[in-house]
Amino acid sequence: HKALLPYANNPGETFLQHIIYVYRESGINNITVVANPEIASTTNEKNKEVVVVENNFQEKGRLFSLQLGLKAGPNVDYCFVQNIDNPFVTKEIIERLIQSASQADYITPVYKDKGGHPVLISSKVIHYILSIENYDATMKDELEKFSRHKVPVDDAKTLANINTLEDFNRYFVQ
Repeated sequence: HKALLPYANNPGETFLQHIIYVYRESGINNITVVANPEIASTTNEKNKEVVVVENNFQEKGRLFSLQLGLKAGPNVDYCFVQNIDNPFVTKEIIERLIQSASQADYITPVYKDKGGHPVLISSKVIHYILSIENYDATMKDELEKFSRHKVPVDDAKTLANINTLEDFNRYFVQ
């Protein structure tokens, strides 16, 4: 499971633990993790300060997972959407996205004109996502209905998606 992959830059830390740590260091106190039941039970044991939501229907896709997380978390004006397959979020990027929050309905870091992660969504987008009943569309399709602000960054890792052993080795095995 990607969440439990070792974050090799910090021995003994998993992708999930590292991501939670960076958000905490950035002052984000309300963290909700949506995971399959196996990961959820592991996460509950190690991260008691984090709300963990089980998704028993992964086939419904990312929008459904996001809905589950939004329903379980507190009512907020903004929410970060962070992929587990990109553990390279930094405090600097989080802070820059927060500083740009009022610029559009959602904010993305951009490296060389390509959108990366995490994505910061506004309450307008949150309420819309909570209303979705058809999960055939992608999150990208749904976000295109809203205004976007791009925050240029100098970190190519914002584009990373670790989906294979080769991807993992590219970033962590020298």
